[in-house]
Amino acid sequence: MTGILGTRASLLSDLLLVSLLLLVPLFLSGYIFARRRKGSTHRMVMVITYGVVTVFVLIYVAHNLVDGFPPGRGGVLSIYNVVYLITGLTHSVFATLALLMGGYQLYTGYSYTSGTKGWSMVPVVYSLS
Repeated sequence: MTGILGTRASLLSDLLLVSLLLLVPLFLSGYIFARRRKGSTHRMVMVITYGVVTVFVLIYVAHNLVDGFPPGRGGVLSIYNVVYLITGLTHSVFATLALLMGGYQLYTGYSYTSGTKGWSMVPVVYSLS
């Protein structure tokens, strides 16, 4: 099965590439809007970026489930498969942590308020009592 880009890769591989190519300009534009103190635009771009990252991780997991993880090379305990498994699991753990941190940032980002003298982020102080 060929994908949408004509590279003879699978559809999921092409979708992974497209989502990765979308992430770079999204992160850069979010950074630029934050530096220019355009808070609402920055927030909108970061929500879209978080959605693209989430879709990327879901496509990545689906790709590994469909194509197999690790891709069969050598025996079950070959060096290639062991290294691939360790690398893939480490990457998956960090991707999950990044999604959780991103979700937390989005959640707490709405707890911040805009200042009256331009755009400023003032943290809300939480108390346990």
